[in-house]
Amino acid sequence: MNFGGIGFLIGHEYAHGFDVIGMKFDWNGLIRRYWSDKSAIKFADKADCYVRQYSQYYIPEADLYVTNGIKTLNENLCDNMGVKAAFYAYKKFQRDRNISEKVPGLPFTEDQLFFINMARVWCSNSSPLFIRKVPLIDHHTFLG
Repeated sequence: MNFGGIGFLIGHEYAHGFDVIGMKFDWNGLIRRYWSDKSAIKFADKADCYVRQYSQYYIPEADLYVTNGIKTLNENLCDNMGVKAAFYAYKKFQRDRNISEKVPGLPFTEDQLFFINMARVWCSNSSPLFIRKVPLIDHHTFLG
């Protein structure tokens, strides 16, 4: 569960070094193009896929279409890179230590608990009015 919670958050923040803004800075924090043309093109293609995906969500509780995947691109990239890094680290930790533990009283697998705790980090209860306003002011994808 810790990998799903804090591991995801650490992975997310670390990934900002490789998002649309972070990719423009070198290790010393200087603006410098260090990606190859091939890598930059592949990154742009993948980023466009995220823009399309995050531009088509509908939140029925607020009767709202979330349509600005460009505005939320960096956060969406980092969410996805963060969960992938955390899940990879979690699976490696499990393999290296030959660990298979169940939480007593819960009917979930270890993998399910990873994702439940990851989602719990962002869990909230919001009014329809708040949900309608968030996409106007926030760079995070908000799906209610």
